[in-house]
Amino acid sequence: MNEFLEDVDPDETQDIPLRSGAMEEQVLLQPISRLMHRKVDSLAPEATVADAVAVMTAGGHGCVVVVEDGQVVGIFTERDVLTRIVARNLAPAEIRLADCMTPNPECLQPEDEMAYALHMMVVGNFRHVPVVDDGYAPVGIFSARDLQREVVGHFEKDILNLPPKPTRQGPTRRYAG
Repeated sequence: MNEFLEDVDPDETQDIPLRSGAMEEQVLLQPISRLMHRKVDSLAPEATVADAVAVMTAGGHGCVVVVEDGQVVGIFTERDVLTRIVARNLAPAEIRLADCMTPNPECLQPEDEMAYALHMMVVGNFRHVPVVDDGYAPVGIFSARDLQREVVGHFEKDILNLPPKPTRQGPTRRYAG
């Protein structure tokens, strides 16, 4: 926690103005088009969850955008696999994306500022947000990982030059399975 918030009740921190600094000006006011992934993994609503998982695994991505007639109609994420399929013991090869996707997801546009995207992601608890053009066609994906890489880039020496293990370690016992 920041030193200026140490003596403040966490429930009261919403009214405390944040410090402004060079990183905020450099990063948060820039358009998301600078960081977004331009390769969009997309499938039709009739595709199965098994199809989506195969596409996400092959591409190393955490979501697929569900597209119909060239427009975004939904998003299906890793979290959906866990909470909507695995947790309910459903068969991925038998469930259509239309039946388990998040329909009509909130979307961004390439010129939206990273501050706006970050706000949307925090408030909505999203890790992936489709980026669309004016016709609602997908042009990219903005993810929490994109923003994370950018922040690490601004503090590269501080973060990447840390000692290999934290000063305070947790338990060292590991599952031997």
